[in-house]
Amino acid sequence: MPSYVKSCADISRMLRSFLVHGIDVNELASLDRLIESSEIDQVKILNSYLPLVEQRALFGATRNINNITKIMKEKIGIARETHENPRTLELSLELMQHLSNLAPYIDEFRLHKKIEDNQINELSRILYRKANNLGFYQSVGAQLEEARITEEEVKTFVEKLNENIELEMETRDESA
Repeated sequence: MPSYVKSCADISRMLRSFLVHGIDVNELASLDRLIESSEIDQVKILNSYLPLVEQRALFGATRNINNITKIMKEKIGIARETHENPRTLELSLELMQHLSNLAPYIDEFRLHKKIEDNQINELSRILYRKANNLGFYQSVGAQLEEARITEEEVKTFVEKLNENIELEMETRDESA
């Protein structure tokens, strides 16, 4: 699989070409490759032996890349029909700049199973905020639906989490 850095460069080139020559939906395969890579890497990250803080940061960044790339592909695919062709491509290019900032960190994990810098959190948050503001991020409801998680399951999880926190707090008070 190509690196994230290379994938980002390929996608940026494709988007610039689309701006000049028009969108060719048959050329969206570079987005598919990045979507597939990020899905595989999410599982690898969860199965890694990284410290939990690094694992969470890397997973969040990879999840953001996956989510944004899926929405980008969807928006580009219908841009001509919705008469938003140049605007969608310009916004996609803007997002690719931020996505490219994260790419070396994901590549570092893929090559060496570690991350060197904790700046990944900040870059991931910037990417998320930018994508969300530009309408390139899937809603939480849509993400839960895609993951086949019901509202009731979320409620139950939060209730159990609260119970566990309360138990931990009581335990700490007793030992003090």
